[in-house]
Amino acid sequence: MTVVAHRQEPAMRYRAYGHILSCTAPLDELEQTPSPDTAEDTDLRILFSSSDEPIPSPSSWYLTVSLADGTPWLRCAKVSSGYLLHFP
Repeated sequence: MTVVAHRQEPAMRYRAYGHILSCTAPLDELEQTPSPDTAEDTDLRILFSSSDEPIPSPSSWYLTVSLADGTPWLRCAKVSSGYLLHFP
């Protein structure tokens, strides 16, 4: 699964639940692994984009997670290059 951004940035790599994650921002909830084997394929690539970058316009959102008051907290969509997770 890939979260889309418009630029490539150096990534930190993590190993979690038997998978290799690559992320352009620190994931404080996970402990960064000391240099996982870069020959190993990344199972999940997370790319953060800044708030001023346009996000892809999906044809539909397949999941919306709302707060107790009904305010959308997370929207998920499938886009051509992977999946889009949008926190409005």
